[in-house]
Amino acid sequence: MPKSLPYHPFLIESLRKKPELAAAYITATLEEEEPEPELLKRVLSDVAEALGQPKMTPEQYELHLKKLDELL
Repeated sequence: MPKSLPYHPFLIESLRKKPELAAAYITATLEEEEPEPELLKRVLSDVAEALGQPKMTPEQYELHLKKLDELL
């Protein structure tokens, strides 16, 4: 049986390469009739990882995730 590749690295790389995809990812979550708070948190964390992490130090990235967690 062929092995499958992990999805998360593919998702992050896709969001990093195409910011419009990141916007659509967030929009699709917000357009849900009853969005789950944990899902919104996951989506925003994924986008923050994809778009912010390469531009931040690990400490800054952790601080931003912590602030995001507090906001949500």
